Amino acid sequence: MNTSEQKISSIKELRKICQGAYMDVEGPLSEAFNRLTYYKISIYFTWLFLHTSITPNQVTLLSLLAGFSGCILLTFPGYFPILGVILFQFWIIFDMVDGEIARYKNICSLTGAFFDRLNTAVVEACIFSFLSYSLYLTFGDIRVFIFGLSASISILLLKIIFSYLHIAALEPILHKKHTEMFRKYKKTDLKEVGLLHDYLSAKPSSNFMRIAELLIGYGLYNSMYVVVTFDSIFGLSFSLFSFSLNLSYLYLISVGVVLPIALIFLVYYMVSNNAPEGMYFKILENLKHEE
Repeated sequence: MNTSEQKISSIKELRKICQGAYMDVEGPLSEAFNRLTYYKISIYFTWLFLHTSITPNQVTLLSLLAGFSGCILLTFPGYFPILGVILFQFWIIFDMVDGEIARYKNICSLTGAFFDRLNTAVVEACIFSFLSYSLYLTFGDIRVFIFGLSASISILLLKIIFSYLHIAALEPILHKKHTEMFRKYKKTDLKEVGLLHDYLSAKPSSNFMRIAELLIGYGLYNSMYVVVTFDSIFGLSFSLFSFSLNLSYLYLISVGVVLPIALIFLVYYMVSNNAPEGMYFKILENLKHEE
């Protein structure tokens, strides 16, 4: 579709074309949250960018620049971290806009999806590293880097774990090797329950899973936006045991402790429930439907 020669659809039509896949009321709560917040804003940027020659990958780059700039502003004194929080909102919004433009122009690509995921992984890891440096400048406590690195490494390992889950499932199909290993399995023998079922079907199986997905997807970062804004405005601090803290430091300690524990649980869950085999059969099932 050449948008320079064809009239751009109305906002209402754009929502149907670009956001229709995310309007399932039975879907994840994060999508419901997006419908109430970011999707309401992103579509206007999509409409604006469709009147230009900007590409989805260029919007992804804008998103990456906004997110990384937000990380840098966390380290500045005064109200600059609030500007960083604002830039994080543009990081999220542009991360939606790139896909909306691609869907409208029907130019979705795996390269674009790769760049999009790289954008998310880089900024998410940098957030905790820069936040820990900001807190070090405030308190002079080198221990803050322990929690910051713990959170950053955990986020990166989480991305790696899911990447290798896909690799483990795809490798026998792509290279047509080791398939004899799977002859002993039948799809009905595998435990496609709980987290694994939700991940493979992209739809939560219970209200507990829906809430957990929302807290992981948005609670982790939205709570950071709140505490950083609060600390920038009020500048309050307090003592706990041997630590001088503010809310941002307390948040970082919590994340730095909880994320590695969650990571260990996730690895145990995937191994004990044969997650790669479950994904392998899911891919085969989808390929059969495509034929």
